[in-house]
Amino acid sequence: RELMKKKNIWVFDLDGTVIDSSHRQITNKDGTLNLDLWRHNSTRSKIFKDKLLPLGEFMRMLVATKDQIVWICTARELSKDDLDFLDKKGLLVKTILSRKKGDTRKDWQLKRGLLKRMINLKNCSAERILFYDDNSFNRKAVKSLGIRVGDQHGNIR
Repeated sequence: RELMKKKNIWVFDLDGTVIDSSHRQITNKDGTLNLDLWRHNSTRSKIFKDKLLPLGEFMRMLVATKDQIVWICTARELSKDDLDFLDKKGLLVKTILSRKKGDTRKDWQLKRGLLKRMINLKNCSAERILFYDDNSFNRKAVKSLGIRVGDQHGNIR
């Protein structure tokens, strides 16, 4: 717990932030993600066609240093195939906050709730956390906790 109080915590979203999984994303007429088709397209072979975005390379560098605290916070329901992909790409971390099966909260509600719980659980200062996400609603919700936020390009907002 002492360590958590002193070091910065880097938190990364996956899709659209560190991973380009757009080849698997189908949207509904209103522009929202079609979750049923997303799940259908989450096969091992399709997951392993995902590519790292530039911020993914930065995340991989942080993970490789072994002295940084790096978390993942994603709205995905993670499978073994997702974890295998993260491991292969050097992005597998100890702390992964993700959607549990049956959790239907909007992404911003989910991520805000998961991070708020972790702040309380780890007794860490929100100011020490830097959260990267491509979605402005997620950034706004997380920023309301006092957490610093950045976009998918690494720009701190």
